[in-house]
Amino acid sequence: ATHFQVAGPAQLPFSQPDTTSTLHSSSTHLPKMTTPLKRSNSLIRGSGHSLNGNRPGRESIVRGRSASFKQAEGGQAVYDLILLNNVTDENVINNIKSLFEIDQVYSYIGNVVIAVNPFKELPIYDQAAIDKYRGRSAFDPKLAPHIFALADNTFNDMRYRGRDQVVIISGESGAGKTESSKKIMQYVAAVSGSTDKVNEVKNKLLNTNPVLEAFGNAKTVRNDNSS
Repeated sequence: ATHFQVAGPAQLPFSQPDTTSTLHSSSTHLPKMTTPLKRSNSLIRGSGHSLNGNRPGRESIVRGRSASFKQAEGGQAVYDLILLNNVTDENVINNIKSLFEIDQVYSYIGNVVIAVNPFKELPIYDQAAIDKYRGRSAFDPKLAPHIFALADNTFNDMRYRGRDQVVIISGESGAGKTESSKKIMQYVAAVSGSTDKVNEVKNKLLNTNPVLEAFGNAKTVRNDNSS
């Protein structure tokens, strides 16, 4: 079984057990870093983009001409923040801003997915995207970061290793926690086959969306209908 824990603001964990996946969604907020962290001091297990430590491959680097890219470390953005040589507030924010400006709303910190609310529809959740990430190795370095990569990793670990899974989704109000959980459920429903029993579970899974939307329904300074 895959369980979802949708929580409020929380600091990013620096290590995760095999059966726990974490997605941190945010609109603007990141944990405050008081001192720069060197890559050699990091305890975070890397994604596929950081298999070679802090030496990024070609698929893990994004270049652009905007001001954010110019301000980013080395004048380029990386898909996995582990690849930053100096982890500072400024470098992290500039890296995420650079990716955001090219509609790349996902990035990694090791096995943690960072999701930034784009506040618009993006064509990155269709069947073609599902097929692109389906059955690929965990956080494939040839693929850009995506919530479907996390969903595929979670689903395959549940299916082939017989382990229950927990996806922890944290972020501030309006960051996209509910939407992130819906995208994970969309992916799992799409790749889990089509027998009568599976379809019954799929329908139950997808029908939880209105329930998730109904939780809270509080108005905040950033969200008129916070779920």
